[in-house]
Amino acid sequence: MDITTKSVRESEGYEYAVDDKGNATIVGCSPVLIGNHTVPSVIEGHPVKKIGKGAFSSASLTGVVIPSSIEEIGGGAFYWCANLASVRIGEGVSKIGDSAFAVCPKLVSVTIPSSVTEIGDLAFHKCTSLTSIAFNDGLKKI
Repeated sequence: MDITTKSVRESEGYEYAVDDKGNATIVGCSPVLIGNHTVPSVIEGHPVKKIGKGAFSSASLTGVVIPSSIEEIGGGAFYWCANLASVRIGEGVSKIGDSAFAVCPKLVSVTIPSSVTEIGDLAFHKCTSLTSIAFNDGLKKI
């Protein structure tokens, strides 16, 4: 989906774009989203299928749950979330983009569900507290 400034909508603390099939991609978030957070599976009636490039970058999140409705986590989606300590990725995610969780120095552990087939370059780069990452059988490219 090619996202232009004109196609971006705002609702519930998110900026999002809708493709021609009616699916939403989260492309940004409000600075008021802090602490533990669950990414919505639907925004204004549109199923959320993707978290776009840099969508939550530098957000003040401490924990995030990515629902199984999400299929792709874009490059740099959670880049430099300095307080992010926990991530739970839903079974529907198939791709984690380049630098998706890079420079999250408090991130301790991540479990990659079997639905993930691809993890991009530097996805967990400079996650200096990361002591545990569990990969599953579905992973084909890292």
